Amino acid sequence: MSIPSIGQMLMVISEKQPPYIPTAYPVYRGSGVYTNLFYNMSATYPTELYKDEILIALVGQYSGAISSTPPTGWNHIYNTYDSLWGRGLFWKRATGNESGLVSFNTPSAKSATAGIMYRFSGCATSGVPFDISNTTTISSNFNSFFTVPATTTTLSNNLVTLFINAFPNNSNAVTGIDEYSVNSNIIPVGKANFVCADNLKITAGTVPTDDIYYANWYRGTAIVLNLKP
Repeated sequence: MSIPSIGQMLMVISEKQPPYIPTAYPVYRGSGVYTNLFYNMSATYPTELYKDEILIALVGQYSGAISSTPPTGWNHIYNTYDSLWGRGLFWKRATGNESGLVSFNTPSAKSATAGIMYRFSGCATSGVPFDISNTTTISSNFNSFFTVPATTTTLSNNLVTLFINAFPNNSNAVTGIDEYSVNSNIIPVGKANFVCADNLKITAGTVPTDDIYYANWYRGTAIVLNLKP
């Protein structure tokens, strides 16, 4: 067994350590500030952030598609556009030194843009730390609810996580989320309603279908990721 050098030991000591006890499963740890800027589709890094935490950013813009090419250091998960609201989902493994805004601008960036970033600990420390379970997209005006399909995990200690990115016609929050615990539900300030909710499966199993209510959306997408330990 090799003995670490003094430099290596000092590096470990100086590295910012999280204040929480590590878990055997992924845990939601908070978010950055909801960002609603003109012509700058951005998301704000959480003020508290530690090495190997997983960051997931939801971004949207009015009347313009979002590029699947992510900013440096980020990875693309999903994007869609249906002539009114462009939606995107991206992820990054944190170094622990990130701060400020990261821009997801595209050449078609519009006047109404929004973004938010969520952080998770306890995820797999190598490779892609999640599986995409399902996506549900609403592309018609003024529907009243949609159904998130059931999600089945084959491994234990998975955090089944629901992300909603919607373009509303009012200031009503998403309601009726019964199968997930809501971590964050942003009531529209400009033109985006973002939701992050999860269901921890300590043993492999199924999260049932969930009928989720929304009042007067124009467009919306729900994406379910299975975050892996």
